[in-house]
Amino acid sequence: MNAFFCSVEQLDNPGLEGRPIGVTNGEWDSCIITSSYEARAWGVRTGMRVKEARRLAPGFIRVPARPERYAEVS
Repeated sequence: MNAFFCSVEQLDNPGLEGRPIGVTNGEWDSCIITSSYEARAWGVRTGMRVKEARRLAPGFIRVPARPERYAEVS
């Protein structure tokens, strides 16, 4: 469950599967609230800024949070 939001994003968008992604709190926020296992392998962590994540993980993708969808899936 510690990468649940990312798992939902990868489920809904198969193009994100196997890619380093991070969910942020909204469209403009640059703080990562969770990261995929693929991003974590590069050292991307919760609370990190998107700029730093992009430096660490080639091809890092920022995805805005969709709380309603996460609640629906859970």
